[in-house]
Amino acid sequence: MRVLHVNFGRGFRGGQRQTELLIRALAEQKLQQGILLRPDSPLIERLQDLPDLEILKGRKPYIRKRISVREFDLCHAHETKAAQWAYVNSLWCKTPYIITRRVPKVPKNDWFTRAVYAKAATTICLSTEIRDNLLRTVPAARTHLIPSMCADLPVDENLLRDLEQKYRGKFVVGTVGALVKKHKGHHVLLESLRELQSDADLHCLILGDGYDRQELEQQAEGLSNVEFLGFRSEVGTYLRLFDLFVFPSLEEGLGSTLLDAMQAGCPIVASDVGGIPEVVSDEQHGLLVQPGDATALRDAITRLRGSPELAQRFANGGKERANSFRPERLAIDNLELYQRVADTRAD
Repeated sequence: MRVLHVNFGRGFRGGQRQTELLIRALAEQKLQQGILLRPDSPLIERLQDLPDLEILKGRKPYIRKRISVREFDLCHAHETKAAQWAYVNSLWCKTPYIITRRVPKVPKNDWFTRAVYAKAATTICLSTEIRDNLLRTVPAARTHLIPSMCADLPVDENLLRDLEQKYRGKFVVGTVGALVKKHKGHHVLLESLRELQSDADLHCLILGDGYDRQELEQQAEGLSNVEFLGFRSEVGTYLRLFDLFVFPSLEEGLGSTLLDAMQAGCPIVASDVGGIPEVVSDEQHGLLVQPGDATALRDAITRLRGSPELAQRFANGGKERANSFRPERLAIDNLELYQRVADTRAD
């Protein structure tokens, strides 16, 4: 079987990282694969070390690039533009396709969107909320639940030692994510940190960039316990530094960064929203609070700050939980799904 992955996303965010993790894990299973990308995709460089992976490039309008069933047995679309391409390509070339849907919002209720999901062999949803919201628009869509993967992020031990020295004596609260207020809720975290300034040893590191960064930095003016670090490639190292990982999202499909934090042994405070409760069980791997509630977020941070034993119990539980999301395990789920699609088509 030959599978073509398709991802026309810009930059390198969660969806692109999960695409890379899946391709690498499937390569370990000896699956023949290709990937169709925009010419400036960071995935081109990141995947060049896989000698058996065929890398194809497509420019706008992407639909000019056609992939027939003679070249690949099926396509796996990893984001919206890829799903639209796979649908139109299937009309011309009869190549079946699978979609992975990562966002929790209800899809547009127009004929084209309904057709894209209705014709898909199946749509992989990261969480039950994503699935339920998809079915509100496309009740006939075939769905399958497969969550995101841990990334096994590397740790730079020399950098870690330098960071530990720099923040010695501090209780380091960290968060990682795009600085987009309407999704990630960093403004709620800043509001809670303003109420925590009296704790001189508590310090928050915010990793990530985005179009709301300037506004958030203005909100943080006067806060001595907040530091914006921008985009950092060494996320695995910073996760090892953090005493507590905070994820104040207002909406979230699943939150793959939570898996990385759990794998690194971080106790967690996160919003009880979207697919997050399917990853983090309240009072087992961390504390869940209502999204947008800065006071509840402050109280949860304070609780774990004051109870190292509870924080360690959550950290241990999270590391064990993260084993369920390892790439090699979830790659098998994807591979079995591919085979079922191929078998159905053969019938």
